[in-house]
Amino acid sequence: MHHSQSRQRDSMPMRQPLRPFARSSIRLRSELVEESSLGIGETKLGGSPDLPPSFEWPSYGDLPQSLIAQIDLAEVHPYDVEGLLPESGLLSFFYDSAQSVWGFDPAEDGAWTVHYTAAAEPLTRRDPPSDLPEEGRFRAMRLRADVERTFAPWEFSEVAALNLSRDQLFAYGELIEASDEPIHRLLGHPDPIQGDMQLECQLVSHGLYCGDSTGYRLQRPTGGPTCARSG
Repeated sequence: MHHSQSRQRDSMPMRQPLRPFARSSIRLRSELVEESSLGIGETKLGGSPDLPPSFEWPSYGDLPQSLIAQIDLAEVHPYDVEGLLPESGLLSFFYDSAQSVWGFDPAEDGAWTVHYTAAAEPLTRRDPPSDLPEEGRFRAMRLRADVERTFAPWEFSEVAALNLSRDQLFAYGELIEASDEPIHRLLGHPDPIQGDMQLECQLVSHGLYCGDSTGYRLQRPTGGPTCARSG
């Protein structure tokens, strides 16, 4: 979905049954720049983080984590339609620099870090640790915010409960068709590769291992899927 398609989707009238499945998101579009052109604390993808001097760089296993992005909340606040985020401060997102963690295993908790820095705290641009792998270092990209409407994935259980016909399901699939360009966003619905991401997140966050097909078992009284406990 290109920019014109995205704007068309945002302006489309919604039929009543779809309204509960629509959520506003903050779409972030990237532009490759020299990091020196970005101000301290400015919203960006990759690069070197701007952090308080006291902040200890997070690690996972034996390696430092990679900076994925930092978000200036004051910068994106005008696009937070539902007012879900703090109005100011900085969010910093880090992830396993070996890129080996998928999130299926509760034992992998700690492979990512989300840090909030209050607006009043001083920030300095930090060089990455010397042992951060080269493949875990990403060039800085400026991020521009906009409002974009998102819809629940068709795998979402409440969408399935609508009992859409085959033609309606195809039409819904076209409505939520993924973009050909990279998708970066805050809030809204996820863009999963496959399966019900929300179910997996809920189960894993409660200590249930969902990393292979043997983990899913029909043991709950409701007949829904559950997973084997890790360990």
